[in-house]
Amino acid sequence: MRPAGLICFFHESVSRLHDNVSRETRNYSERMDTIFVCFFRNLEGQQYAARQRY
Repeated sequence: MRPAGLICFFHESVSRLHDNVSRETRNYSERMDTIFVCFFRNLEGQQYAARQRY
């Protein structure tokens, strides 16, 4: 392999890896957002129910 070909191959591997990592990170942050939203809605629902009781 010529050095240029090696660099090209390396660059493609790195960018592919980076795409995978950023996709995973995006999925993870979306999942975390969903968890937080559900948690806060649940909290609001509990507070609302508590207010309704009194």
